[in-house]
Amino acid sequence: MASDGEGVCMRCKTIPLTEESLTCLTCLTCGTPWHVPCLTSPPASLASTLQWECPDCSGDFDDLPVPGDGVR
Repeated sequence: MASDGEGVCMRCKTIPLTEESLTCLTCLTCGTPWHVPCLTSPPASLASTLQWECPDCSGDFDDLPVPGDGVR
């Protein structure tokens, strides 16, 4: 997925509020932003967030919630 450069979460398509920015991840490979709550299996540790890859780059499509599941 390509990022539009505006910081829009690639799952829920919203721009996080300032206070939410601490719960956002940026893919190490492609640089797309994602809300941690939008992932079904967020990184387990702070160290793993530094090496995090989005589902597109990692191939882990199980990490994407089902559309319409109430995710923000």
